[in-house]
Amino acid sequence: MLEITKESVKAVPVPGLEAAVSSLSAVLNVYGAMRANEEALKLLGEALESLDKHITRPLKETVAKDTDFLDEDLKERLNELAEELTNLAKRAEAMQSRKAHKKIFGYKEDSGLIQELNKELDRIILTFTAQGSIGSEVEARKARKAAQMVLINGLRRAQARHDSSSRVGTNACFEGTRVGILQAISAWIEDSGSSSIFWLSGMAGIGKSTIAQTVAELEESKHRLGASFFFSRDDAERRDPGLVCPTIAYQLAIFDDALKRSVTCALEKDPDVAFRMVKTQFEELIAKPLKGINKSGKTIVFVLDALDECDPTSGAVEILSRWAVELPRISQETKIILKVLLTSRPELHIQNQFRSPSLRPLSQQFILHNVEESVVQADIELFLRYRFTELADLHGMAKPWPLESDLLELVERSSNLFIFAATAINFVASAKSGRLMQARLEMLLEPVSLDPASVYQKLDACYLHILQVAERELEPTMQDARKKFRLILEAIVLLRNPLSAVALESLLSLAPGDVITAIQDLGSVLVLPDINDSSTPQYASQLHVESVVQGKPDTWDANLITLEVGRLVATVAPFPHGERIVTADYAGSVAVWSSATGAFIMSMECNLDWDLDDYGGPPILLTVARDGTKIACAPAITNSIHVWDANTGANVAILGGWVTEEPWRFSGPNERCGFVTFLPGSNDIVSISDKSSTLVICMMNNRMRWTWLKAA
Repeated sequence: MLEITKESVKAVPVPGLEAAVSSLSAVLNVYGAMRANEEALKLLGEALESLDKHITRPLKETVAKDTDFLDEDLKERLNELAEELTNLAKRAEAMQSRKAHKKIFGYKEDSGLIQELNKELDRIILTFTAQGSIGSEVEARKARKAAQMVLINGLRRAQARHDSSSRVGTNACFEGTRVGILQAISAWIEDSGSSSIFWLSGMAGIGKSTIAQTVAELEESKHRLGASFFFSRDDAERRDPGLVCPTIAYQLAIFDDALKRSVTCALEKDPDVAFRMVKTQFEELIAKPLKGINKSGKTIVFVLDALDECDPTSGAVEILSRWAVELPRISQETKIILKVLLTSRPELHIQNQFRSPSLRPLSQQFILHNVEESVVQADIELFLRYRFTELADLHGMAKPWPLESDLLELVERSSNLFIFAATAINFVASAKSGRLMQARLEMLLEPVSLDPASVYQKLDACYLHILQVAERELEPTMQDARKKFRLILEAIVLLRNPLSAVALESLLSLAPGDVITAIQDLGSVLVLPDINDSSTPQYASQLHVESVVQGKPDTWDANLITLEVGRLVATVAPFPHGERIVTADYAGSVAVWSSATGAFIMSMECNLDWDLDDYGGPPILLTVARDGTKIACAPAITNSIHVWDANTGANVAILGGWVTEEPWRFSGPNERCGFVTFLPGSNDIVSISDKSSTLVICMMNNRMRWTWLKAA
């Protein structure tokens, strides 16, 4: 029985336990040779069988199935058991030594010694199992994990992982391409002394997301990917900053059991923590769990792609500042190597953060579009050669195909934009025959008049060819094909949130099947839904709005567009030329919308401390300057006027509080703003109080001057 027990503990990663059982085995083998002690040894054998049955054997079987089964608490219990068994072995050795020297032991004393060892072993086993046998611990652990998963699965989150179904069709870098940047990122991850943040920036279409995808897949294969989040402006969930921390917390809980326990504790403590402000979410769901695990020296990698597509921009700034500043502190405190690969376009609000004194020393930057064009084009040529060879073999094309000059021309047109090469090859590959593939390739190689100021003109020309072919091929199969095709494309590109084919057909008053039929040849520029699942939304992938939109409707239909504001609207005001609409709700949020499409453009906040629902008159006043460059908003229950730039949403001024050396307010003690407007041909604002005292405020050269005009 001891030999079986010894074999069982070998698989248990508690060295002291194996050593203790081996020592006990050596001593008891000597006593086993004493024939006169058969009854006592039988009882001792039963105790050892109990040790194997209740502790070592189930422990071996469980650890073989689940290497993470031994948590810190159980390891501590097993170490205490090992210490007890070691002490027992020492006592047995002492007894044996005493017997060997004195030679005075007889049958009865031998039996008594063995019985004493037996009782002590029984006590040790009973003490351990009283706290829970391995079997009961397994069942309890299963129940705890099930309860934890109920909480974890209830965590609101976005489908934003690198391998999420929302990113179907996304590929890693083609083998042999992007070698330099991938090696640089790999070296940064392996270097424990390097910065925690690696910012990969570059213009649209240059391949940032493909590189991020490659790194995420590689780090997951090494069991180091803690979480990934791929932002997308086309997906309401994947652009929402409020879903980033909960989504990453969910992935961390799946990544590591210790992190799962910490995240679960946070959810038990505050079930609504995922709905808190980003600051609180990060502290409770990311920072505290990472601080609470004992993983010194372990590397955990995070991949955040396309941060510039986070909306609003303030959310992107907060996410960046939290991760960039807090993670190095956590890493230093816990000795865990935390690495964040972050990609984005070089948008101003992100650049400004990385230029700040607090963030600059904590990050490493790689500007992708600064890589030599010859290096990028060599990668693109490698990719195109391989894909064209595949297509030629598949369709039995006469070799060489394409001609070397045609392939090199396509490489040249790609410039350093991988998106051009990928779109072009997908367009050619979607043709139904070799002859049509050649025709599409020739179309892509048609001469293009270039504007040196436009980086994307060749790409736009490529998109235009694809759209023209799809529209032309649709005409024989659908009535009013051109009109429907453009209407569907306009809707897909302009919708802030994607709709399913069924919903889109209902919105546009189209027949069932029209949407799928119209876009089925656009797989090179759109991520298409499953043709058998019309309830799945389709996502605009690459199309530029100017490539598709043909203009607003000829006539306005009050039922044509519904603005989903999300709150109770208090006031609406049009822009002078009717191209946009501005709304204000009862919470003081001001939003600008396209009057042609209903698309959301931007939002601003008045930051009210009062409840407008309780105000008896018009709750909030709005006006737009006659030239359409400024928006003014006056909450009726305050004595201030907010002014914003109508093109950028930037705050221009808050007229209120103290102006020059005197308080700006209406003359009566209880007066409030009753009317506000811009004077024609200027940025002067006229505001009239609800008690008929008038104040004219002029804004000239960013300076404010004011004049009282008292009503007669």
